[in-house]
Parts: sequence; structure tokens; C-alpha cells
Amino acid sequence: MELGFRGGTQVKAALFHTLSNPSWRVRLKVCKALINLKAVDQRVVSTLEKMTREPEAQKYDAQIERFDRIDKQNQAGTSSEAPIKTWGKIGTILQQARMMAKRHT
Repeated sequence: MELGFRGGTQVKAALFHTLSNPSWRVRLKVCKALINLKAVDQRVVSTLEKMTREPEAQKYDAQIERFDRIDKQNQAGTSSEAPIKTWGKIGTILQQARMMAKRHT
């Protein structure tokens, strides 16, 4: 994720190369970093589309749902904790990537 804030041609090339990493979480972080860099193309969209069909996507979405529930409970109560910031579910990330890829074509 840190690379997603640094930018640069070499960083983007390294991130695109890492899209083929076998780890689902690594690929997700790479996609998020490329979104941060506004460097989304069809490779990112295709990667995310494939990822939505993998079992890890359901686990990730369940985790986001848990975070959202906790955040709502904190907001409803007297908790002084800051809201939990997430990217949303995998479908939301894919939608963001698709919109960004359309702008760059």
C-alpha cells in the first residue's frame, strides 16, 4: 500500500508485475495501490473480476460487513473511537476500478 502513495514509473511497473502474485490479499493490495495512483487499466479490472470469484472474496466481504457493524455500533453508542475506514466490499472496489479504467481509455 505504501507504494500506492509514492508513485513513479518504476513503482507502477513493479505493482503491475505483482498482479500475478498467488496471494489473494497481495493482489488486492496491489489493485488498491494502483487505484490510489490512478493507474488503473484493463489488467487491474480483469484481476479484480477474477478475484471476485475466488473463495477469499467472500471472506473479505464478511470482514468488511463485520467492520461496518462495529462502526454502526460505535456511532450509535457513546464510543469516542474514530469510524473504521474501509474500501468497501470487493464488488465496490471492482466498480471503482472499472470507472477509473473508462476514464483512462
